[in-house]
Amino acid sequence: MTETKLRILYITSRADFGGGPQQVYLLIRPLIEQKSAEVFIACPNDVPFWEKFQQTVGAGNMFQIPHREFGFLNFFSLLRFVITNKIDVIHSHGKGGGIYGRLLTLCCFKKTIHTFQGIHIAQYSPLKRAAYLALERFFSIFTSKIVASSSSEGEKLISLKIAPPSKITVIPNGIEIPEEWNQAKHPETKPLKILSISRCDYAKNTELIIPIMQSLEKCGELDKFEFVIIGDGPNKALIEKQVHEAGYQDYVNFTGHVKSITDIMLQAFVFLSTSRSEGMPLSLLEAMAFGIPVIASKVRGNVDVVKHEKTGFLYELDRVEDLTASLKKLTSSSDLWREFSNNSREVAKREFSAETMSAKTFNLYQ
Repeated sequence: MTETKLRILYITSRADFGGGPQQVYLLIRPLIEQKSAEVFIACPNDVPFWEKFQQTVGAGNMFQIPHREFGFLNFFSLLRFVITNKIDVIHSHGKGGGIYGRLLTLCCFKKTIHTFQGIHIAQYSPLKRAAYLALERFFSIFTSKIVASSSSEGEKLISLKIAPPSKITVIPNGIEIPEEWNQAKHPETKPLKILSISRCDYAKNTELIIPIMQSLEKCGELDKFEFVIIGDGPNKALIEKQVHEAGYQDYVNFTGHVKSITDIMLQAFVFLSTSRSEGMPLSLLEAMAFGIPVIASKVRGNVDVVKHEKTGFLYELDRVEDLTASLKKLTSSSDLWREFSNNSREVAKREFSAETMSAKTFNLYQ
């Protein structure tokens, strides 16, 4: 007798460049390759992940929703899609996907898993913050399990009373481990490349590169480095303007989105995170998998990944001078750089593989 496969619908309100859609893609690939489940995707027709999802699950298993918008006509069409395709489990990702997913549960009583893609509410007004938390607490009543992508995110969910601890499961994000990496070969290209992959918004705090460059200039170190900022976002134009006004345009390369990060990763000296908060940053994990030492803000998400003085350095956001001192340590000791490089690669392989993430999540469905 043939065993019936679980039919799983993944919902994300983003399918553009970013860690959220990338996480969904890495989550479903092992399920498809191992033929563990029948996978369906509801997402916007964004570049690049709409096409990637469609190639992975097939056009008939795709449903289009608006980019970061909720519409009742779309919702009822999606409800019909769920019923028609006899979906067993709904797995929503992020705020927008979570609204669709939990409302579907109310209408058709399916089991729903929800993954938070970071809890970025520091910039909310008190009223907006209270409304958001009230909505999440209400939705959690109808959510079978809530997935936190890091231990510190799970602790934050509990402290905000979004859901009881019994409903929260920590499953760290996973990545594909590249075969090609720098093999602890200290970069010789000058200037040394400080790499960031950023959304250029409040949470990512990309504008911190300006005080970082000021600190490096003050101690005579700035000419050694070039900042490479991959990505886009609502604050990108403003940050570029601020960099130009500060006279640092020759030290920063804003690449925008890139199709492949491999060549850039292989040339990087360090990976820099300036984030105010994270869930669990995929770009940081990817950098470690390439053997790149990390210098990261000491915030939720980052602290679950970076092992201070083993794979890189953590710094307080209000102590840029500590970040500068960490860069000086790495430039002055190739042995330390190689040690961090090897350690980063090993930690990524051991603790953050996509296969492990997918297997733990599939167990949750069952």
